[in-house]
Amino acid sequence: VSSSRPVPPNLAYNVKIDADLMWLNAYKSSSHQVYFGVDKISVKQANTQSAQYQGEFKQNIFTPKKLKKGGNYYWRVDAIVKDKVIKGDVWSFTVTQ
Repeated sequence: VSSSRPVPPNLAYNVKIDADLMWLNAYKSSSHQVYFGVDKISVKQANTQSAQYQGEFKQNIFTPKKLKKGGNYYWRVDAIVKDKVIKGDVWSFTVTQ
């Protein structure tokens, strides 16, 4: 089971410029790898060597830097479960505030 319940919700349009990204941890996960960017395909195909890779997190929150009003952003959270990577879905949001 992958990470789920993104905050802000997938396709959210009224996101604030200083938003934190949160998610529900995958079942029995020890940590999560976060990917973030402005191009959906790049985020979907990213790996730990990619520019979109933001690091591995034990907690379920990530604070992106330099969001811009009117910007569309994409993110993915992969779960680490027993040394296996479970790739997450690509979620998106738009900053309007």
